[in-house]
Amino acid sequence: MIGCADVTASLKGRQKSANKRSLIIKAKKLHVFLYLKSDLKIKRKEKITVKNNVTFLRLARIIIASLILICTVCSAASCAPKKVGNVASVTVDGELVGEYPLSLDATYTLNGGTNVLTIEGGKAYMSYSTCAGHDCENWGKVQYVNQSIICLPNKIVITIVATDSDSPSDGDIDFVS
Repeated sequence: MIGCADVTASLKGRQKSANKRSLIIKAKKLHVFLYLKSDLKIKRKEKITVKNNVTFLRLARIIIASLILICTVCSAASCAPKKVGNVASVTVDGELVGEYPLSLDATYTLNGGTNVLTIEGGKAYMSYSTCAGHDCENWGKVQYVNQSIICLPNKIVITIVATDSDSPSDGDIDFVS
């Protein structure tokens, strides 16, 4: 027969094994719980990251669309037809010296001989200058409204303007040659 001590020992063994099993089950549950909890954190982080990426992509699209729009407007403005002027307005040291028609081919001496303005074929250019850099000579020919030739050392500014008629507005043409 089985003694009382044997039954107690077998019950304690079963309790130990049951305790081990419950601990293992609890540990597995805890592991699963921790795994699920960390998985939720990862999913939350992924959601936040995805949300940030979507926001960034929206912002990038808006910026790119804005840049394309700005480039389109600028290119359209630069491709717009330019108005050809008909008068070269000459100022020396801020004072209007004369207005010369672009329709008449001529050469004009400016500022006591320091500069020579030449008009040929409806275009004006500086053909001679006493300044050191000769930048005004290298400026090229101008014919469109608001284009200018500037000689800083001699304080001469030649600006192309448009008037209603082919002659200058004041009627006086200064033919100095």
